Amino acid sequence: MFLAAARALSGMVTAKQRQDGHLLPEMEDIRKVSRGVAKAVAVEAREAGLGRLLEDDEIGRVVAKAQWEPHDTAQRPGRVSERE
Repeated sequence: MFLAAARALSGMVTAKQRQDGHLLPEMEDIRKVSRGVAKAVAVEAREAGLGRLLEDDEIGRVVAKAQWEPHDTAQRPGRVSERE
């Protein structure tokens, strides 16, 4: 599974990035890269008899649905206690 993750990760480095000496994809693509690595590991787990018996496309949908989505929440100013 580590090898599947490494292959997925290295496969997302573009030819231009390789030419520029990059070993990893750009950080701005972290969400897409994370989904790709997670899917590759899940597929490898399935093939090893350890994962869920889902088709590749379904694994991709499950991974995307499970990915945490950051949300900003409204903040309100706090009160300073009188003891401070």
